[in-house]
Amino acid sequence: MNNKMKCPFCKSDLIDGELKRYETITEHCFDPNKSEYPLRPTFICSGNCSLSKNSFWADGGSFYSSKYFDREEAKPFNEHSFSAIGSWEEYQDKKNKFAELIRKYLFFAKYKYDCSNKIARFIFKFIPEPDLY
Repeated sequence: MNNKMKCPFCKSDLIDGELKRYETITEHCFDPNKSEYPLRPTFICSGNCSLSKNSFWADGGSFYSSKYFDREEAKPFNEHSFSAIGSWEEYQDKKNKFAELIRKYLFFAKYKYDCSNKIARFIFKFIPEPDLY
């Protein structure tokens, strides 16, 4: 796989990790009582940063960690999300943050949430999506 994702903490490349069984957010919502999950590819940080120890990233850039993660400790690196840099997850986070930012300026709109999301989707049509494969 041609992986172009980077660690959000130290900006090192993410390399292929071992196959792991883990629950995605979609599975958690649609089948919360599922007992076994398929083996999925994971990515780990190639650098030696302490924040990514015992952690991995999924295919789309979602962050998974088996330890308690202190968000204040990582705040200087990434404000809201620990998704991999250059991933689909980061792209969606940026689009959502942009929609949240413009929402406060839409005082004339009846449905501010809908309107801000439509504007963000329109503007993000011109920003290329990440090509991970």
